Amino acid sequence: MSIDFRILILFATILVTSGIFYTSFLKDSVAIPPELINDDYIFGDVVGVQRDENGNTQWILSGHWKTNLDKINSTSNSTNVFNMAIDMTKNDGTSKHTHTLTDFTLNSLNKTNDKDIVFDGKSTISMREGPVENVSTIVHIMNNTLISILMDTQQVDNHFGNDPIYGIVQEKKKEFKIN
Repeated sequence: MSIDFRILILFATILVTSGIFYTSFLKDSVAIPPELINDDYIFGDVVGVQRDENGNTQWILSGHWKTNLDKINSTSNSTNVFNMAIDMTKNDGTSKHTHTLTDFTLNSLNKTNDKDIVFDGKSTISMREGPVENVSTIVHIMNNTLISILMDTQQVDNHFGNDPIYGIVQEKKKEFKIN
């Protein structure tokens, strides 16, 4: 047997053994959290800008959101979830920082049709000085594909500007239907 053939056999054996060893660790691992796969939540990305008084872009906002608000049938549901993480960066690429929106409590919902729903509530917003609780927050789902999030800017020192933060509903096969 030639040395080249032995090296090829050794390399193939190592490759196959490594693959079996590696996949044995992955059998219970999932890259996406199980609650997302099990349809417990819908989720998506967000983007926005903050402008100065002259309309010039000062900050770029981007992030991710998740919710189970599509499963509620009343405002008394204590397991309502709407969470969002927002990265903010100045328009010159400096001063990057992150905020979170958590602890969303639903006060009311308004359904104008089966595909246009407004969730009005309160949330906690993380800020540099610490969390700001009970911030008025409106989550608006439009045509089951677009989401807008608007926070009371006065409660967070106008930190996010006056424009909504927009996002895309990634799970298009599901529709928001409130019973």
